Amino acid sequence: MDILEISYEIFTKPVQPKHSIQLDFSDFDLTTGTLFKELLIMFTEGMKILFGDSNGRVELSKLTQEDFFKIKEYFNSFGIDITYYITTTDDVDTFNRYNSVEKEHLKNYYLRLVSNENGMAYYISFDTLF
Repeated sequence: MDILEISYEIFTKPVQPKHSIQLDFSDFDLTTGTLFKELLIMFTEGMKILFGDSNGRVELSKLTQEDFFKIKEYFNSFGIDITYYITTTDDVDTFNRYNSVEKEHLKNYYLRLVSNENGMAYYISFDTLF
């Protein structure tokens, strides 16, 4: 199965308990950066499935704390934690803090999304769940 098929299998079913899904990334040249990219694909697909409109478009400004918690629970089911931080787009300190970190560990990679609806920036990062 490819990452899109895996995402569909996970996000179209009810949330499973923490660490109950075993993902095998052995077919990938798994560097930290590669793992981050694969998790981003899963995140994007999960958001589209769970919160997207008929075209798969997700309006970040309409997501609630409960929505973010739900996607976090799905990721916890395969041993990944999601951290997110929401701020204004002119918060240069946050951008610089995320951008200046060494990218050795998964938690130091991040996705920055900007909502045109509310002008907020969403920083999303992943880490292994213990």
